Amino acid sequence: MKKLLISILLMLLIFTMGCGERDDGESAAPTLSGTEAAVPYDIEAPVSNVADALRFKIEYEDLNGDTRSNGEPFQILDIPNDNPVVYLNPEQTLNMMRSGTGVIYLGFSNCPWCRELVPMLLDTVNGEQLPLYYLNMQSLRDVMKLDDDGELVIVEEGIPEYHDMVNILYNWLWEYIGLDEPAIKRIYVPTTVFVKNGIIQNVHLATLEENYRNGYIPLDEDQQKQVTDMLKDGLNKILDMSDCTETVAVGC
Repeated sequence: MKKLLISILLMLLIFTMGCGERDDGESAAPTLSGTEAAVPYDIEAPVSNVADALRFKIEYEDLNGDTRSNGEPFQILDIPNDNPVVYLNPEQTLNMMRSGTGVIYLGFSNCPWCRELVPMLLDTVNGEQLPLYYLNMQSLRDVMKLDDDGELVIVEEGIPEYHDMVNILYNWLWEYIGLDEPAIKRIYVPTTVFVKNGIIQNVHLATLEENYRNGYIPLDEDQQKQVTDMLKDGLNKILDMSDCTETVAVGC
């Protein structure tokens, strides 16, 4: 009943705000004002976007109390109503990586590492009154494997924008596990991207690398502090508004 009431509230909110679908049926680009402006790439843009905040809260809290197919319970999350999340589509995410400034979170709600990271990430970004740009990655990526002869097989083809993201983030990414080919990279989630003026300043992968093999073991207090400190380091790289003279996409 609680999930149903929240879903009804979201639909009413979106209707009254005039957000959602354009006349041509395509999803309207998220905005943080009443104008027709594109997604704001300025880190000083306002963070109030009630529809996206509620949408994110529902997406992640909807799994509270549920159990995975392997018997493991989903982590219980309490997402703030005023969280700073702004949803992006794949094209907007690429534009952000190529020319924007801000923090981009790539993940999805049933990923255990994502659910571990999200509270720390929200606290870190919200502390600076910044938007947290979000792309749900669940159905966007390639799925590959080796067949019985050791040949690479593409089980599912990723969308073109995903391939472009891999190219942009290539030097930061882990290799695709199980393919025995270091040159093939994959965007594992959660991935948090810190970009300034279209130059990737930092990328935080997962929570802690040593924790990545088992996302069902909660981080202890010291580990949470390690993650928070790393997120703050990434954030500080884009909050430094001094001139950046580097022209190659390796950071300033």
